[in-house]
Amino acid sequence: MAICVTLIRMASTSARIGVVSSALSGVEVRSCLGTILSSAVFRRSARLARFLRFLIDQALDPNCRALKEYTIGVEVFDRPATYDPRLDPIVRVEARRLRAKLREYYEEEGANCPVLIEIPDRGYLPALHPRTTAAQQRGETISLVILPLVSLEASASLRSFAEGLTDEISSTLCGVHGLELVARTSAFQFRDRPGDIRDIGAELDADYVLEGSVRRERKRVRVLVQIASSSSGFRVWSGSYEQEIDSVFAAQAEIARRIASDLSCQKITANREVQRTSARTMLALYHKGRRYLNSRTNDGIRRSIECFQQVIERDATCALAYAGLADGYSLGARYDVLPPQESWRKARAAALDAIRIDCSLAEAHTALGFIELHYVRNTSSAEREFCTAIQLNPRYAPARQWYAWCLLASGRAELAIETIKAALDLDPLSPNARADLALALYFSRRYQDSVAECIRTLRSAPGFYRAHQLLGLNFLELREYSKAIEHFHLAISSSGRNSRIIVLLAHAYAATGRFDEAQKLASELTSPKAVYVPAIDFALLYSALGDYDRTFQFLEKAFLEDEGELIWMPVDPIHDGLRGDARFIPFLQRIGVGPDVRTITTQ
Repeated sequence: MAICVTLIRMASTSARIGVVSSALSGVEVRSCLGTILSSAVFRRSARLARFLRFLIDQALDPNCRALKEYTIGVEVFDRPATYDPRLDPIVRVEARRLRAKLREYYEEEGANCPVLIEIPDRGYLPALHPRTTAAQQRGETISLVILPLVSLEASASLRSFAEGLTDEISSTLCGVHGLELVARTSAFQFRDRPGDIRDIGAELDADYVLEGSVRRERKRVRVLVQIASSSSGFRVWSGSYEQEIDSVFAAQAEIARRIASDLSCQKITANREVQRTSARTMLALYHKGRRYLNSRTNDGIRRSIECFQQVIERDATCALAYAGLADGYSLGARYDVLPPQESWRKARAAALDAIRIDCSLAEAHTALGFIELHYVRNTSSAEREFCTAIQLNPRYAPARQWYAWCLLASGRAELAIETIKAALDLDPLSPNARADLALALYFSRRYQDSVAECIRTLRSAPGFYRAHQLLGLNFLELREYSKAIEHFHLAISSSGRNSRIIVLLAHAYAATGRFDEAQKLASELTSPKAVYVPAIDFALLYSALGDYDRTFQFLEKAFLEDEGELIWMPVDPIHDGLRGDARFIPFLQRIGVGPDVRTITTQ
C-alpha cells in the first residue's frame, strides 16, 4: 500500500556523493523501502525483496564503497563459500529482474514514492535520490489550515505570543509556491474546541493541518509544530524551534521564517491519485485503533484490537497494523483487561510479524521491547529494542516513553524521568506520557511532585483515569486517605471498573480501618459474575487485608501466569508492607528484574 502523503526530510547525517543523496535520511529511505516491499509488485517475491533490502542496507552503510557479486551470492542467495560468479550467474540474473520490478513499481503503485532507487547496469550499489512525484510534475497545489498554536502555560502573555506567532507563520507561508492557506477566521474557530484532525480537515476542505505548542523558560521559547494529513490523521512532518525573546516581534518573525524555510525545502506533496478508498479506510481504522488504545480503558483496549485485526484482514502485509495489534494485546495484559499468558503470546507473534514485514519500523521494535520487558522480563533485550526504535525514528515518542519504563524497572529512576521528559517534548499533549512521568516520580517516592504532574495531566485531559489512579496512590502514601478514596472512586468509574483500582480502593479503606467496605470490594472481585481478575490483584487485595500467606500464594500464581505487573514489585511503594517478610526478597530474585531491593528505602 503506497503511502498517501510523503514528506522528504532533509537528512541530518552526511551521505556519500553519488550513492545516497544528502537530501535523504536513512530513516526515510527505510520507511519507503518498507512501502516498496509491501507493494503488489514485490509482495510475492521474497527473493527479490531480500535482495533489495540487502542492497539498501549496504547503500546506507558509510563503510561500504562497493559491492562484489560474490558477496551478494553468498549473503543473499545462500551460495556456498566455493561460489564462483563466472560459473553461476544468479546475481546478474536477479539484478536484471530487480531493475525491471523497480521500473514497474515506479510506473504504477510507486508513482508518488519520494525516493528513487536506481541499480546501475554495471555494479550493484544502488543510488538513492529524492524523486519528483507525479503530483509535483502536474503543478498541483495543496491546502493547509494553520490552527492556533497552544500555550502550555496559563499565561496571558504566552498565549498572546502564541497567537501572534500563528499569524506570523500564516503570513510567511503565503509565499510558499503551490500552497493554499485556509483563512484565519476559519482556522481560529478551533482555538477553544480541539477536535480530530480528520474532522477539522474535512470541515475546512484542507489537505493538511498544522498544529503546535509554545513553551517558555526564562527568556527563551520552544515551539513544536507538526503537520498531519487530514485524510489519515497521520503526522507527515514536525519541527522544533528555540528562540531568545529579546523582541517579541523579532522572535515571532524569525521562528516563522525558519518554519517556512523548512517547509519550502521539504516539498510536502499531495499524492491524490493514490488515495484510494480502501487505503483511506485502512488508515482510518488504524488511526481509530490507536485512539482507542490511548484511552487505556477496558473497552478501549478491546476495541483497538478489533480495529487492528480488521486492517490485517484487508492487508496482511501492513506492518503498522501488526505493531498496533501487538500493543493492543500487550496493554490488555498489562492493564488487567485480558488473561496474560495468551495475550502475551499473541502480542509477541504480532510484533515479530511486524518486524518480519518491515524491520525498519520503529513501532514494531517498540512493541517488541514492551513485550521483552513485561513478558520475558529481560531488561537487556527490551532496552536493545527500544534503542533500535529510537534510532530508527527519533521522533516516535512512545519508544522513549516505554524505554523509560524499562529504566524504571531496572532501578534507573533519574534517567527514566529524563527520558519521559524527552518523550513529552515530542508529544507535549499526550496524557499517557505525562501520566508516566507522574508514575516515575511516584516510584521515586517524590509524591508531591507526582501529584503536581497528575494535576497537569487532568488540566489537559479531564477525567483521564490514570491521573486519578496515580493521585490516589500518591495520597495513599501521603496518608491523605480521604483524597485517595475520592480519586480511586473517580478512576474506577472512568476506567470501566478496572480491577486493579478496585483493589487500591480496598487498600485505602483498610488503611482507615474500614475493613467491612474493603471486604465488600473483595467479595465483588471473587463473585462468580466478576470478569477476569489477575492473580496479582488478589495478592494486593490480601496484602491490604493483612493476610500475607494468601498474598504470597497469589504472587506465586501471578508468576506462573506471566503477569507483567510483577516487574514493578521491586520499586512500587504499594508493596512496602511486604518488604519485611522473609519471602519477599527471594520472590523478587526469581522475577529477575529490578535493582537490589535491599537498597530501596521506605518512607
